[in-house]
Amino acid sequence: MMATLREPKLEDYIPASTATWEHEDLAQVRVKVLRGHTRALSSCQFCLEDRLLLTSSHDSTVRLWDTETGSTLHVYTGHHGNVSACSIPRNKEGISFCSAGWDKRLNVWDIETGEIIWYSKHEGIVTCCDFSRCGKFVICGTDIDYGLCIYSASSGKLIRKLKSHHGSVLTSCKISPDSERVATTSVDRLSKVFDMVSGETVLTLGAHGNVASNSSWSEDQRRLATVSWDKSARLWDIKTGTFRREGPEVYEGGHSGCISSVQISANNEIVVTGSYDSTLAIWDYENNSKRLTLKGHSDWVTDCTISRDAHWLASCSKDKTVRLWNIEQSEQLAMVTENRSASSQRFVPCSECGKSFSQHQGLM
Repeated sequence: MMATLREPKLEDYIPASTATWEHEDLAQVRVKVLRGHTRALSSCQFCLEDRLLLTSSHDSTVRLWDTETGSTLHVYTGHHGNVSACSIPRNKEGISFCSAGWDKRLNVWDIETGEIIWYSKHEGIVTCCDFSRCGKFVICGTDIDYGLCIYSASSGKLIRKLKSHHGSVLTSCKISPDSERVATTSVDRLSKVFDMVSGETVLTLGAHGNVASNSSWSEDQRRLATVSWDKSARLWDIKTGTFRREGPEVYEGGHSGCISSVQISANNEIVVTGSYDSTLAIWDYENNSKRLTLKGHSDWVTDCTISRDAHWLASCSKDKTVRLWNIEQSEQLAMVTENRSASSQRFVPCSECGKSFSQHQGLM
């Protein structure tokens, strides 16, 4: 029987971490900045009813944060080198999580004690990992054999290994909400869907013009979002298969740099992307239009995660920080921005010819 997670105690807090609100008084989106990692961050994920946040970093650690206070509850040390990713079952009962590292290890941890429950050693770097929502499976991708490994979360037993699952290194692996399928992306520019029940790869999705860097399942599992270094996001209707004749829905023009992360909100209302250009973009899920651009990071945004109620967005970056953005009014803010942008123009005379031209004064 797995123990329940106790409430954090005062001695759990590590004062080396800091959290500050860093926005102007009249800012449209409130931002809380969390500091503690000493090198670039690689991943972040809300957990335990979104009260906590789990992050991984190239400083060889994984951290658990209190989202309300911004304090660090635990620093997990056990990797020797960059931590590529971390993942935890997104429910209040989850008390173990996994992490992948450049030290060629996949570790599964006890979130309360900080002890490694089991680990697997690989021939090359473990580039990505994921923990199924049901808590039964842990998966990872490796860089030498381009493989996908599926493990029993409780025992660490290898259930299945798919060698050469892609034609190049896997960049992400994401288990579907019902824990029956796995979406993978790769440097080979392809995204694939593997069915864990049948043991077959059921979909291979192309169309990206550069590295396919990440993916996200919609809560109803109807759609899969993929992003790429080609600066675009694509939304595939994999339930009906309409992409076969119509192609995927495309989100583009929102970033000036490679896109490295994507998340679909649980209510299927927004899609968030993070980019090399140091920004995040919030998109409308249904009509592919961009609502907002969030600026604040000073380096590559490596990952993003949305709270279940879609009120908060967490992002992490190579700038060593985590940012918590209050986005619950994103739709209204987008409408205000659009209306102001449409009306904020004035006419100015040309200094040379004397003719009047409109001058646009958008907010973004």
